Amino acid sequence: MRCPPDVFDAEAEAHVLFAAALTAAGLAFVREGDLYRLAARAGAGETTVSLANAVRDYARERDPAVIATFAARVGEVARPGANSIGDPTWAEVEHRVYWMLEATTTDPGDTLGAPLSPALRRALVWTSPDEDFYAFITPAQRDRWGIDDAALRARADRNQDALLAGKACATDELVTEAGARVAIGMIPVATGLKASTILAPSFKAFAQGAVGWPLYAVVPCRDFCLLVGAAAADATPEVFDRLGAITVREFTGSGYPLAPELLRLDDDGIRAVGAFGPVDDGDDGDDGDDA
Repeated sequence: MRCPPDVFDAEAEAHVLFAAALTAAGLAFVREGDLYRLAARAGAGETTVSLANAVRDYARERDPAVIATFAARVGEVARPGANSIGDPTWAEVEHRVYWMLEATTTDPGDTLGAPLSPALRRALVWTSPDEDFYAFITPAQRDRWGIDDAALRARADRNQDALLAGKACATDELVTEAGARVAIGMIPVATGLKASTILAPSFKAFAQGAVGWPLYAVVPCRDFCLLVGAAAADATPEVFDRLGAITVREFTGSGYPLAPELLRLDDDGIRAVGAFGPVDDGDDGDDGDDA
């Protein structure tokens, strides 16, 4: 049952629902603000889960099922073995090591990664089998696995390519007021790694035939990415207005925001060439892009 937004404080309600669900599942936990420290089952070790993003989704949806689903997934992966989010072996997770885009405002602590743009960094992570949960890889964990940085990065590159293997870049047409038709590319990956596929070594081969190369990309949140060929966009400035409105909407509404930047991908790599600002209410055509 959906509740009207004025009958509860979304954050407090979400925490009550989440704590109740963990207790019902028999999971012991200690709450520290938005963080929940859970003792995983069968001695798989302790793990920490943040409710912050789920709270944002709950506040937007006003649906208790959002928290119930999140709690169920936490319970599922808090098991030992390949599903564990405690401390798996390299053999358990080597096929689930990826590069993931993260906002630079995130503080993951002592982890492996590098800056990508003013608002984004690329981080090495490993995921649960369904790719719903991920954990940053720390130097200590890498050392326990007995691998070096080069091997870890190479494995992440291969896994990133595997996300796109056998897939074609989907396209739709953006029709401008002047009647110009511009291809907009989309990535058929249905997990929170969708936006991070732009980091795959094979991404140029994946996208070039559909939208061209170089290209622009927007990744306002983990599970959202749009692509447009640079030549087409530069010749049709209205494209940036339309992309900006969509980017800001997704960035401000998502529980897993990344950045409202406009990224350019070319043979020299990935860089931010601008950022989109707020859209005035009722105005879908001016996004405040400062690119």
